[in-house]
Amino acid sequence: MVFLCCSQHEQTYLNKDLPLSSITKVTQNGGRCIIVCSTSKDIDHGNKMKLMLNDSGIQCDLRLCSTYKSTQVILKLLAQYTFEHCRPTVFVTIGNINNGLAMVLSANSQYPIIHCSVINDTASTNHFFDINSFTTENISYSLTFSVQSAVQNVMQILAIQDWRLWCKQRGKRLRTYIDLLIADQQLTLTSNKNS
Repeated sequence: MVFLCCSQHEQTYLNKDLPLSSITKVTQNGGRCIIVCSTSKDIDHGNKMKLMLNDSGIQCDLRLCSTYKSTQVILKLLAQYTFEHCRPTVFVTIGNINNGLAMVLSANSQYPIIHCSVINDTASTNHFFDINSFTTENISYSLTFSVQSAVQNVMQILAIQDWRLWCKQRGKRLRTYIDLLIADQQLTLTSNKNS
């Protein structure tokens, strides 16, 4: 019975004279990244991260929330993305290391959370933290100190489900390896010429 239904379904496609690409086209939902900034000063870092991830084919949403001023808004935002749980999602929070934004998201969801605390030379005193605030059970998130490392973490997490992103990551690693070999050969050639 199932075989007959499948054959009738195939006949409807064949009778329409559709191109093969439209018949075999499979809609794949790629991964997405939700970048949550804690203050308006962090939006520049969020835009840099968004551009870098968009270049790799990852859809990004940039949001602005504060733990101390609007905790309920953060929980509503999390509920919105949890409700439409249809594809791999990674949350990245940007801001001061003690703002608690990543902690709230990690405690209330099962998504991977990456906290990016960008350290500036002028405001490095604001980024000292107490290690006891990170030893709470059932709260786990990654901690990075640059936009590039946060983007790399997002890409590595989403590459588990996306073969195209995985191939890009492996290609970058191979390119780095080849560049190191070429640089090493140039060093040995110049040292032999000098000796």
